[in-house]
Amino acid sequence: MSIEKRKYKRANSIISGEFYSQADNKSGGLMVLDSSRGGFKAAFDKAIFPGGLLRFQIQLPGKKMPIFTTGVVTWLQERGQNRIYNFNAGIELLEIDSIHEQKISEYDLGHWHIRQIADYALHKGYFARRLSHKPFEMLTYLPIQILAVIVLGAIASVVFHGLALFYFAALLLYMALIALFTLITLFWQRSRKSFAEILKLVLPVSVARISSHIAYGLFFVFGIFKQRL
Repeated sequence: MSIEKRKYKRANSIISGEFYSQADNKSGGLMVLDSSRGGFKAAFDKAIFPGGLLRFQIQLPGKKMPIFTTGVVTWLQERGQNRIYNFNAGIELLEIDSIHEQKISEYDLGHWHIRQIADYALHKGYFARRLSHKPFEMLTYLPIQILAVIVLGAIASVVFHGLALFYFAALLLYMALIALFTLITLFWQRSRKSFAEILKLVLPVSVARISSHIAYGLFFVFGIFKQRL
């Protein structure tokens, strides 16, 4: 059994695709099980060989155009008989353009990250009511405060029309700060990305951050009132 050395954080995902090996003219189907910036783990319906070079066509759910990329097999493990996909393999990506990389980032942020945040917040809220907990932990309760401001501010703006301008100004300031923080973070971790490529990622990553704040606050409240996990 091979030991996988992970350089980048991986996101769990179930994404279908196809592969083609030019060396032995072999093709087949695959299911991506988790992915990262440097590669992915996938289940294959045919045996492939470590060190082999493969072309991939990955179909993200909800996207019309597939993603095309190239990778090399770093390890292979047989899963057992009587399976459609009998082999697990680790793939190191060798070539993927910035547009396709952005699509993968958007998909991971929208379909994996938010689910993880919601599940974590649900457990956090559940145990906050039942176990000893510091009531004023800033990092724990900040997303709840943000959610409260968004909801209560919207209600107050409808009832008191004079507050609407201040409410929308506060929302714009919040979104601007998130975008600025995202830009700084992406620029600091830019690796091989150009400034233009970084700018393309600012919007989807900022939306994911705001969505994670709302999801955390909402599911934390659900967790407080939940009777059983």
